[in-house]
Amino acid sequence: MPFTIRRIKDVAGAAEKYERNVAAAADDWLDGYKNPRRDPRASAVKAQGRWHNSVSAADTQARFAKNVGDYNVDEAIGVATAVGKDHYVTGAVARKAKVARKLANIFKAEATLLVTIDAMPVDTLAQRLAKASAFANGMAALKGTF
Repeated sequence: MPFTIRRIKDVAGAAEKYERNVAAAADDWLDGYKNPRRDPRASAVKAQGRWHNSVSAADTQARFAKNVGDYNVDEAIGVATAVGKDHYVTGAVARKAKVARKLANIFKAEATLLVTIDAMPVDTLAQRLAKASAFANGMAALKGTF
């Protein structure tokens, strides 16, 4: 029986294989996530230089704009619809403790900042404008610290 040499894989077949392999690997993925071979935080810190170089190269090559241009809205909507709102809720609720931890830090910073802002004078328009922008400027200065 003759055979056909196929140098390029069939897209539909490759996509089906991808789906089968992802489903088959789910337990291994979760086990690896729970039991990493190295500390992911230490690995991330160690890779900071590589990350910076990659981001700089992406900026220089305008990859962000290209990738935004390649974004397929209909495909994203299709994925969200297929996954369903229940999975969105499940994922969000599972992160409740993380959200609470982050919000506690943000609210603590807000409270500290408000002590200064509340003490600011409001007699003139310039003082009121300074007070109005002090909160936004103060929180912007803290961006990335939580």
